[in-house]
Amino acid sequence: MGLPLSRHPTWPLAATFWALLCASCGAEQGPECKAFVSCVGELDVLHGTHTNVDRFLPEGACWGSDKGAEVCESACRRGIPRLREQEPQLSCQQGGVP
Repeated sequence: MGLPLSRHPTWPLAATFWALLCASCGAEQGPECKAFVSCVGELDVLHGTHTNVDRFLPEGACWGSDKGAEVCESACRRGIPRLREQEPQLSCQQGGVP
């Protein structure tokens, strides 16, 4: 009989490979956050400011898991109307529609 799977010499290498592979498998930036990032950028231009929206960008922290993506998309969906209330001249729309 051979070694148990967990004691096989290649097991740590295989586990590391799958962990790295799965770490790069996350959700993708959704339409609500694409629109939100664009809207914040438009607001920054109007006000001469720079808002940190890194977590909402395609490579941001929001997209590491499906649950994180759901939370971020919900936040972005709620954020766009608030930005338009704050600055009615913004042309951004919900869901990435210009």
